[in-house]
Amino acid sequence: MLALSPSPPEVPGPDGVPPFGAYAGELGPVNLDRLAPPHALPGWARRLRRKRWHYALYTTPEVVVVMAIAELGYAANAFFAAVDIREKQPLIDTTLLGLPAPLSTVSDAMSRGLAGSFRVPGARFRFLRTPDSDLLGDVHPAATETPRRCAATG
Repeated sequence: MLALSPSPPEVPGPDGVPPFGAYAGELGPVNLDRLAPPHALPGWARRLRRKRWHYALYTTPEVVVVMAIAELGYAANAFFAAVDIREKQPLIDTTLLGLPAPLSTVSDAMSRGLAGSFRVPGARFRFLRTPDSDLLGDVHPAATETPRRCAATG
């Protein structure tokens, strides 16, 4: 069995170079503004090219739930979906497009300290993992409308 090196404590490293490769463990903070040439983007391009997202997958014997928040620089998007495994039926499948910060935020933290939020009229999503926790908690998809049961596709 191949043994992987521990994940880097931060990205990029102190020299500004991203640590390419496969690693074991949680990834530390990611700050792409610290990238050194030739990996760095010019200042004018960072806002248009920068993309950050948080994604979560939850499973039980009955249900699979996925949720994501993506900040794309010029816009933001979020989705929430749940499927009843036993009935093989979708319970909800919602995708929303919104405005970037401050209405949508995605932290640079990839594990402990992770935070993300997304707000549009009628819905809000939020991720939070406290710096001292091993668990992703305080995940809140909320809507002002009652979710509709989705029709099966395919």
